[in-house]
Amino acid sequence: MDEYTYIQQMNPETAKITGCRFEERDRRGNDRRPVDLILYGKFDDGTMPRGELLFYNVRSLNPRDWEAETDTYIRWVNACRNPVLKDIRAAKAAEGFIVRMELEENGQALTMKFRCDSFGRPYEGIDYSNVYDEVYGHQAEHDNLYDEDNLEREETADFGEGISRYMRVYRKPISHRTVRIGIRCELRRDGKTICTYANCDGRTNDCEQLIHHADGHRYFAFKEGLYGICYIDVDTLEEYRYVPRGYYNNYSYRMGESFIITGIHYDERSNLVAYSGCYWASSSDVKVGRLDDPIRFEPYLVSIHDLFDSDYDNPKYEDIYFVRWEEDGLIVQTIDKTEEKVGLAEIGERIDALKRSRLQKE
Repeated sequence: MDEYTYIQQMNPETAKITGCRFEERDRRGNDRRPVDLILYGKFDDGTMPRGELLFYNVRSLNPRDWEAETDTYIRWVNACRNPVLKDIRAAKAAEGFIVRMELEENGQALTMKFRCDSFGRPYEGIDYSNVYDEVYGHQAEHDNLYDEDNLEREETADFGEGISRYMRVYRKPISHRTVRIGIRCELRRDGKTICTYANCDGRTNDCEQLIHHADGHRYFAFKEGLYGICYIDVDTLEEYRYVPRGYYNNYSYRMGESFIITGIHYDERSNLVAYSGCYWASSSDVKVGRLDDPIRFEPYLVSIHDLFDSDYDNPKYEDIYFVRWEEDGLIVQTIDKTEEKVGLAEIGERIDALKRSRLQKE
């Protein structure tokens, strides 16, 4: 749901506002201070226990009245303790949106009319919905990064059993200090292309590998960007390309942050897969999920760090690395180079609990 549709469908009668405030941001050279309006509470569909409704870069409809009118809004809203949302409407404008909002507290009402760049509702927790088509689908087809003039090199990787990957790397200067790097890949079986994929942010394909699955099929794993994972059955050519919407993401954005997979470790005996990786600029971890069917996999991943140190206060578990699968468990290494084991039963129970929790919210 985009930001405009979200506002249009909101019912003020069911919205329960628990607080509101204006937040001033860094001027960054602007002569007029940018401010955002934030409403706290529980809004339309009740899928999240609480949330926020944000209006970015609020400003007056009349620039000459900007300071006085906005200051009036700020004083009233920031002093408000028990607000009630009486009405809210929005219309698209040449630049951003025009919003009309009526708040009430103890019988006194404030009607605000303002422009804003955008608005949206963040959510808490991870949204597992697949936004691959929104984020990466066919991105390379319309990007001049991939013009032949920008081609830097070509290379081929052999994965055995007639499976190989042909890659073309492109490099495009944007300024004297900025360069865009992208790749285009062809997955080949016995020399014939069976799958193409691209990466417009210059990420290397750390996760490319051929997986021999317990179902007797061969799957190839790859990525097209920082987040998500893709699988293709190299024999039937069925494929699934997945990017989760992510954590604490504004609905007006296509995706938020999620676990960055840097390595794949499949266990044929248990049909579990351990993903090495991390969150952006954070410590290393191992996430484990089921891989009964790579083309229809369930993306519920359990953090091994959470199993050992759910409060994240033990420096021993600052970084966790995959070591190996054993018949009855997973072996990982902690930051002090010691090995620890997590049983398959405990991992399975955690995966089931995570899935139940998410389905209950949906």
